[in-house]
Amino acid sequence: MLAQNIPFILFEVLIMVLLVAGIILTARAKAEHGRAAVLGMYGCVVLLVGEVYTLVRGLWLPLFLQSFDYNVITALLLGLVGFVFTAGGLGLLIWAVVARRSPSPLGQQHGQQPGWQQQAQAPPSWQPQSPPQPPPGQQPGWQNPDPPGWQNPQP
Repeated sequence: MLAQNIPFILFEVLIMVLLVAGIILTARAKAEHGRAAVLGMYGCVVLLVGEVYTLVRGLWLPLFLQSFDYNVITALLLGLVGFVFTAGGLGLLIWAVVARRSPSPLGQQHGQQPGWQQQAQAPPSWQPQSPPQPPPGQQPGWQNPDPPGWQNPQP
């Protein structure tokens, strides 16, 4: 009976390995992507729990069928539990994709800034200077080229 389930087991284990890799990658990206990475990590965790449930259900279902009275209602309930895990995990992953990419407070505490802010900063040798000042006696703004009392000569 185990030999019949080997492809199913290998497939489920492969998916679980991918989900564990997703959990690790999103946990490492938490400082850079903030809430989006956390949502992605939670989505991978929910999908991993769903795959464990699918593996256990797939291996124990034949024994369950032999031991108890298995009807359509039981099959519907078992399938519904798996659907909730899959829909919840995929929903969290989709939410993570469209979530705003703000850095987490942890990243801000360590002095990290998003890459676009680091590139926009001026070099450390640059010192801000005050704007140029007008010569004394002139007001800032538009200056009348014809001061009062001066007239253009008549031809």
